[in-house]
Amino acid sequence: MKRTTPEDVLPPEEILYLQERGINAVRGHELEVPRMSDDKLRQFVLDFTAGLIFTDAMCEPNIVGMVFMPLALGGLRPAEETVKLGDDIIPDVGAEPEIPDPPPEPEYEEFPKAPELKLTFASPEWIDLLKADIAWEDADRSALDSYHDEVEAENDRIRDKHEKAMEAWRTEAEEIHERNHVLTEAWQTACAEHETFVNDFDELCQQWALADARRGAFWRGFYQQWGSNLGCIWEHYSQAGPRSINGCPIFLSMHVMHAEDMKRTSKAIQAEHERRQNITI
Repeated sequence: MKRTTPEDVLPPEEILYLQERGINAVRGHELEVPRMSDDKLRQFVLDFTAGLIFTDAMCEPNIVGMVFMPLALGGLRPAEETVKLGDDIIPDVGAEPEIPDPPPEPEYEEFPKAPELKLTFASPEWIDLLKADIAWEDADRSALDSYHDEVEAENDRIRDKHEKAMEAWRTEAEEIHERNHVLTEAWQTACAEHETFVNDFDELCQQWALADARRGAFWRGFYQQWGSNLGCIWEHYSQAGPRSINGCPIFLSMHVMHAEDMKRTSKAIQAEHERRQNITI
């Protein structure tokens, strides 16, 4: 979403009111800019009219921080305690709202495989041998019955063991089912909250844009007043680096001039221009 300006969403009266609040919030804590002596001001006028000085007025406002690199590195930034004067009145509204991704489906636990019932069966070969012994009267019928009883007894032990294993499996499966159910409920709740957020997103964005615009109008007045002592930023062309931006030199150093000194030098520069234009030959 395109970031709005105060003029986009606020009436002029409210903008002026908020700017005035920003001005009053920082009044008495303005940027301290040292004054220049008359000799230094005179030298500035001579160097400027000789084309030896570059000022922030000579470049586009949006690249001043790249022309004078100290600005990009934090030069002329208000102290934290000064910024706090504004934050205490209009706190930061945070980042612009964004629609988050929908909640991912839970990673459910897998159910263990149920124990298999593997019964023992009477061996056909062994039964044939017993029947042959009975036929030859080497064994009686009870031997065959005894063998079947042993097989059945073994199967009873297998069934009993299997039933215990099944009971443990049911308990574990029930616990997994409960844990998965909790995950499902939490996921469904998160999905419902996400859906509500999406449905209310437009209104949320409008509320955020209003809050951000109000804060922007406030800070416009705040910084206007804080920097009211600053007349200009300048440096000699001889201090420019080897690179440029949009046709403007890039400086690793800079000077600042007080607003009152700027008024004096502006008059002197204008007078010097007029004098040069009216030189009598």
